[in-house]
Amino acid sequence: MDIVFVSMPFVDLYRPSLGLSLLKSILARDGMESRILYGSLTLARSIGLRDYSWITDSNRFWSHVLLGEYVYAGTAFPERSRDDSAMLDLLFQYSALSGDSLVRARASSLARIRRLEKSVREHVEEMAHRVLELEPRLVGCTSTFQQHVGSLALLRRIRELRPEVITMMGGANCETQMGVATHRNFPWVDYVVSGDGDGLVVDLCRAALEGGQSPRGILTPEHRTKGYPLPIPRATYRALDDLPTPDFEDYFAQLESEDLQRQVRVGLPVETSRGCWWGAISHCTFCGLNGGSMGFSSKKPDQVVQELDELANRWGVTSFEVVDNILDMDYFQSVVPELAEREWNVFYETKSNLKRAQVEALAKAGIRWIQPGIEALDSRVLGLMKKGARGVAQVNLLKWARTYGVQLSYNLLWDFPGEEDAWYQETAEMLPVLHHLQPPVSMTNIRFDRYSPYFRNKEELDFELKPHPLSQHVYPLPSEQIAELAYHFYRVPLVSAGPGVQALQQGVQDWNQAFPTSTLILDGDTVRDTRPCAPNPTRVLTPAEVELLGRCAEGQVAKSLEKGARLLAEELVESKLLLRIDGRYLSLPLPPTSPEYPYQPEFPGGEVYPNLFEHIYRPTARTSF
Repeated sequence: MDIVFVSMPFVDLYRPSLGLSLLKSILARDGMESRILYGSLTLARSIGLRDYSWITDSNRFWSHVLLGEYVYAGTAFPERSRDDSAMLDLLFQYSALSGDSLVRARASSLARIRRLEKSVREHVEEMAHRVLELEPRLVGCTSTFQQHVGSLALLRRIRELRPEVITMMGGANCETQMGVATHRNFPWVDYVVSGDGDGLVVDLCRAALEGGQSPRGILTPEHRTKGYPLPIPRATYRALDDLPTPDFEDYFAQLESEDLQRQVRVGLPVETSRGCWWGAISHCTFCGLNGGSMGFSSKKPDQVVQELDELANRWGVTSFEVVDNILDMDYFQSVVPELAEREWNVFYETKSNLKRAQVEALAKAGIRWIQPGIEALDSRVLGLMKKGARGVAQVNLLKWARTYGVQLSYNLLWDFPGEEDAWYQETAEMLPVLHHLQPPVSMTNIRFDRYSPYFRNKEELDFELKPHPLSQHVYPLPSEQIAELAYHFYRVPLVSAGPGVQALQQGVQDWNQAFPTSTLILDGDTVRDTRPCAPNPTRVLTPAEVELLGRCAEGQVAKSLEKGARLLAEELVESKLLLRIDGRYLSLPLPPTSPEYPYQPEFPGGEVYPNLFEHIYRPTARTSF
């Protein structure tokens, strides 16, 4: 086996590597055989799902976002010094625990981390020997988020055991400056791919194995002596229609061999577009996706459906997680109607200002779980994001999603440069009337990620951006080199949540508590209202009130209403049946046909059973998603 790819921890177990599976198919089409090994599955089998999920779920919390990297750091960098006390200070800096409870939690976490560190040392040794048993000439690792240090540890051990084996890394952690920093600081990595590997993997493998010129977007051994190119290359591939169907054979075979198939419900990742059509117009200020390359391209509709059919028939899987940054709006006339003829569960990321008919079409197509990028309900905050949406559209989407049974994944965000705390207080005061609609997961501060406009224009900010503080305990490098490796950054000085933000955070908690039992239904002329804020559980409306609620279904401009209708609208606002927002009146009741929640109890992208993440602290104001 000339070429072996490895997907190291920590990534979700229920999702095979789309990137590696696609590379395998591309190589096979050109007559080159490769194999994918899943170090993630091997480690999960070894340490158990409880400990593995503790690390993967830690990504939801800002203080823990590099915990998986820390666990592998001692194996990757045995020369690194460690300071357990300082590390624990970072992990528990936003903990609500105190006194003896905090002491016990710190001790328990340290013991668990030490146990995991021993396990991953053994895991790297096991994986290195499994890889080398295949007698590869080239070994490549994909590195996204918490895979970087584990991949470095494996490639370092392979270099020690068999120096002649060519090593390679790619993935989101290897783009532009991060790729150069990886290549410069870790000499056991021969090649680093910066950007999309789809269009260059064949030429790269041939150049590495047979000699010759490497394609653009590749950092080679020559760069260490001749210097790195400026600007730093980033490969971009947009001919998506030319890509073959990804080959997931190795994942399913290993899932069975590791005896995890009964504990992992698979959701297959698929790609129907690349980039972001909205970002190409107006890059959201906090978004660091796509390595700064927002150019958008999508697959032909018939190819999308054909690929999904092929995957469903081959693997017997009918749950798909579409990894696109955003749904191609043209698909509403092509792909979405085709999906409606199939009984699949599909996840998509979408723009937030979807119309009623579009949400209904998604539901009929089996796209019953979306991530719409809501992020705020206040138009002024949305303006700071450059989201191209207003608060009234965000609330409308919540209403239509609840009406048609489309489940949402979203957060509310704060900590934007230029924001005013009073805005969040106003949003908090609005929330009680929305308790019958799906709440956000949390209200949290934004991350300042590499490639975002905030990071790109950081000199214009009135604060500094520094890498995640835990990174100092991961890499044995000077701070300037760590900064080049980092993707996550935080602001210095930190900003504490003001009264408005705190009120909104409490409001989100109250919303989550009230939602399961809250309804607001209009059946004919009768309102049934179980929200905690309801003035009356039942109310019979006049014909004029029913008509006005219908007129305000999409958000009626206040000035367009005649005086009598405006007076009636204000009465309905006081009755909490209308919401006044962005100079509009928006009706809040749902039709009696609205389905019960949850509509889609299982995430289409897969799940691990059991998901036993133990919260070692209660998240507070500065946790992140």
